[in-house]
Amino acid sequence: MISTECLGEFFVKRENLQRYVVFLLLLGLGVCARRLFPWHNFWPLSAIALFAGFFFANPLTALAAAFTALTLSNLSEPAYADVWTESSVYGCLAASVAFGRLLAISPRVDKIVWVTVASSILFFLVTNFAVWFGGRMDYEHTWAGLLECYAAGLLFFRNTLSGDLCYSGLLFGAYALAVKLDVDLTPRKLQPLRVRK
Repeated sequence: MISTECLGEFFVKRENLQRYVVFLLLLGLGVCARRLFPWHNFWPLSAIALFAGFFFANPLTALAAAFTALTLSNLSEPAYADVWTESSVYGCLAASVAFGRLLAISPRVDKIVWVTVASSILFFLVTNFAVWFGGRMDYEHTWAGLLECYAAGLLFFRNTLSGDLCYSGLLFGAYALAVKLDVDLTPRKLQPLRVRK
């Protein structure tokens, strides 16, 4: 006869299974949405980082979700122009995870919107500075060159902001629906999203 202790080793705890499922769903969204929608920078990666930081109690799990989604979705993309640009993208995702952890303290719809916008602006400022600093795009290393680089990046910023808001709305909206329907997928205590009055 097999003891229940022995069986417990072969079965994944329900809360861990839920974490794995959410982790895999975030990876799937990151890879598939980047492949399905051809609009440059209209991608879910910052929203995934925000939501992972919010959802997972362990910050390393949240970072792993964001970094793995980016790495997998980059497999069919051209390589980054330089190490500065690549580092800035991963650094901005780490910052988005940190922003998401702040949301976990007291989630509200208005905070989600503001944090999403802040994440998009940070990404725009940091990655365009890295492109300018890396020197691979023929921008002069002067204030005029930096401003020219930011001006060229404005075209992509519109898609970045739109994508971040859209995918954050999708992820946090699905989470709020799960809370409302009392779906049990809680690595950390579920806290309903509050609308500011």
